[in-house]
Amino acid sequence: MSQEGFVEVAVEPRHHPRLENTFVRVFDFQLRPGETTLYHRHDVDTLCVAIEPATILDQPFGQAPAHECTSWPSGIAWCRDYGSDPVIHRVTNAGEAEIRLIGAEVRASPDRNAPHALQAPAYELKYEDARIRVYRLDLAPGETTGMVDYDFSALFVAVCPARLALRTTSRSWDQQVEAGDVHWHEGSTQIEFSNRGSEGFRAYLAEWL
Repeated sequence: MSQEGFVEVAVEPRHHPRLENTFVRVFDFQLRPGETTLYHRHDVDTLCVAIEPATILDQPFGQAPAHECTSWPSGIAWCRDYGSDPVIHRVTNAGEAEIRLIGAEVRASPDRNAPHALQAPAYELKYEDARIRVYRLDLAPGETTGMVDYDFSALFVAVCPARLALRTTSRSWDQQVEAGDVHWHEGSTQIEFSNRGSEGFRAYLAEWL
């Protein structure tokens, strides 16, 4: 804990580090029912993906806790502009189940990015600003994206488990994906996702600009 009474989000114990490079820092936020985080600071624009539903009480630093809970379902994503509007707060899990959230800080822009948003089967653009485009990928059982050009660097976040078949121009393979899995892709490639499981699959693809 700093002399100011808070820590940076990167060292808050419920924010588990998952991946870090020049462009992104990813943490896996997990909080059991009744637990409260330390006061911590967010000061980098952050993509959030809800792996599990949540009901929280939010307490800004130096203020009383919120009187009403904030809730969100699993499977949604949103972006917070902490870079221009930093937040210091602590969070209490006011629900009956563990909270799980993937947070990805947008730290830098790559040298190369696509001039236009991706348009491809199963991908839906959900958010765009000057630094990031966020697509939701939904695949029903047996559905495939076909080969898609990724002419950009991006973060892939799986919302739910699935058995996938993946294909690039050089190889094909099967992969079991778990909820909360993250993967950073850098540069240009072509890739196809096929859902080989019996349940629908959802993931988010965040394109760095």
